[in-house]
Amino acid sequence: MKITGLILMSTSLLAFMPNSSAKSEHPTAVKYQQSIQTNQVIKSVKPNYPIKALREQIEGKVELLVNVDEQGNVADVEVVHAQPKRIFEDAAIDSMKKWHFKKKIVDGQARPYQVSQTIEFELVNYINVNGQFVPEK
Repeated sequence: MKITGLILMSTSLLAFMPNSSAKSEHPTAVKYQQSIQTNQVIKSVKPNYPIKALREQIEGKVELLVNVDEQGNVADVEVVHAQPKRIFEDAAIDSMKKWHFKKKIVDGQARPYQVSQTIEFELVNYINVNGQFVPEK
């Protein structure tokens, strides 16, 4: 059984993706390191795992600097670091541009601000145990 679009939110965010292109029949995971306070995020969007990276079983991470405007929309996203380069940057930027944050109010005025976010792209096999997907040991 495959699952798609499931996001588990706790101290870390975990997004499952179908793994049909990869060697395993289990979902893969995209992890968000919480450099952003969870209470700042109104809407988060999981990135798509790049097909080439799935096929070639490549893992990596992208560190982003995010400019948030007065309304809480993402105004701009800059890649601070990516490992490996030119694999995950587009997927990370595309998803981050769809995020929405709470407004930052200073002296009664909404102000723009910056946050940093690291997105880890990790291939993890999950198995179905009694109707729940758990990491394969």
